[in-house]
Amino acid sequence: MISRENSVQDENIETVSFHDQTSSHDSSDECSDGVESGDEAGHASNNRRNFNNDQDEKEPIYPGANITKTQSLLLILCFVLRHKLTDVALGDLLLLLNTLFPNTVPATKHKFYNLFNLEQSEKHFYCSTCMSYMGKDSTIAACNKCNQKLRFWLKSKSVNDVTTSALYKELIAKHGLGRNDVSLTWNTDGIPIFNSSNYSIWPLQAFVNELPQHLRGKNILLLGLWFGQKPIMNTFLKPFVEECRHLESDGFIFCNEIQPRKLFPLLQSADAPARAIVRNVKQFNSKHGCDWCEFEGVALPNKTGPPVRYYPHRTPVVMRTAAKQAAYALKASPTITY
Repeated sequence: MISRENSVQDENIETVSFHDQTSSHDSSDECSDGVESGDEAGHASNNRRNFNNDQDEKEPIYPGANITKTQSLLLILCFVLRHKLTDVALGDLLLLLNTLFPNTVPATKHKFYNLFNLEQSEKHFYCSTCMSYMGKDSTIAACNKCNQKLRFWLKSKSVNDVTTSALYKELIAKHGLGRNDVSLTWNTDGIPIFNSSNYSIWPLQAFVNELPQHLRGKNILLLGLWFGQKPIMNTFLKPFVEECRHLESDGFIFCNEIQPRKLFPLLQSADAPARAIVRNVKQFNSKHGCDWCEFEGVALPNKTGPPVRYYPHRTPVVMRTAAKQAAYALKASPTITY
């Protein structure tokens, strides 16, 4: 990676060194969110002055350049997406560009991402009862098709992380999630082992949502492991569910702390087939495979395999409810097969 060590003030030359370790990069990223000192503070303030105004769309990146500052940022973003650069690589690229061409691009990846304003979006409205399109006018009081009164709950802030979501805020309000408590995002999915067998491994993994984003992937918890044929989830997940209930109610003591920390399994992240298996429901290509409504779908013949099921728009829509799902679960067969 690239790290700044010192600068020669007389000649305005910055010494740049290359290292294999990533720890110094992480620390520099963390420091960029806090108080900056010396040349870094001046460099950061220059970046804020240069990039936080509407003139960037017309102002060249440097005198005589053929591209503007905005175009240069888009080119960097395209380069990052095209070559699948990591955050570490992006940070090093920005540092290199600032070393070669001072004050032309943001100094850190955090400032780079902040320049792409997610708030500039166009809002379109629809009726949640009949799903009819209502246009852009937020002053409409009722749907012109089903006469249902409309309610608007728009918020200006974008959701950019688990900890800023409505579900997380609901967890805080409902269960009193404390400052030291933690929540999990968990996942399980099958990984085939042999080509000639249907045996597979199903790791049960999770990460702590309260960790910084760049540390979550480096601290994955292995909570369980299944090896064999496709598991019965009521059996495989039973110890995990019981342990989560215990940690949610009683908590755990961390490093001789006096106040116990509680743990909440906030959400599961999985693809559609694995999500259906975990929930013991039919998946999307089966009858009544929609998670939100009770429409069974339409099957279309497929020359190369089983019929393909799709869900055309229908009104009125019979939605699923928690009470209905509980009643259906009681009527379900006790024998689970896949």
